[in-house]
Amino acid sequence: MSDDACSTHSQATRLVHAGREDGRSQGWHAVPIDLSSTYPTPDPAQAAASLDAFVEGAANAPNAVYARLHNGTVARFEQALAALEESEAAVAFGSGMAALSAVLLAIAATGQRHVVAVRPLYGGTDHLLQTGLLGTEVSWADADNIAAALRPDTGLVLLETPANPTLAEIDIAAVVAQAGAVPVLV
Repeated sequence: MSDDACSTHSQATRLVHAGREDGRSQGWHAVPIDLSSTYPTPDPAQAAASLDAFVEGAANAPNAVYARLHNGTVARFEQALAALEESEAAVAFGSGMAALSAVLLAIAATGQRHVVAVRPLYGGTDHLLQTGLLGTEVSWADADNIAAALRPDTGLVLLETPANPTLAEIDIAAVVAQAGAVPVLV
């Protein structure tokens, strides 16, 4: 389903068809799951061009080389999610920690290195923030005291609800109201 077709179809139709465009040209009735981790490349120059494209920041390369860089199943999922969310693109990660790492690296790259975090958080998240490995500096705050922890270089307010493993619930709307223009990652 092309971008134009997605915009004219109902959400139910997009749920069924989004991310499956390449299957029609292959004659597939059901899109297969791509289980390969590496892909054959009869032409070494094509493989090199694909790897170079990823190094230069391309979202997709001309040819699949390695599944951690590009996988057809994941790409179809991303296309479907973007169509359903009516967004330009979507990115899928293999784990929540991979997604969080990408967000923290992106925030740090903007120069907004300060993160306000609300405990309790998943232990891996808590530890990653404490180490500062991804170029961020963290201030811990109670959900009721976010505004006091904000600084000019605050790039993100991070909370988890219900929290893992305590299942503590945090009032998202109250945190967002205190954060003002600072993005809140839930």
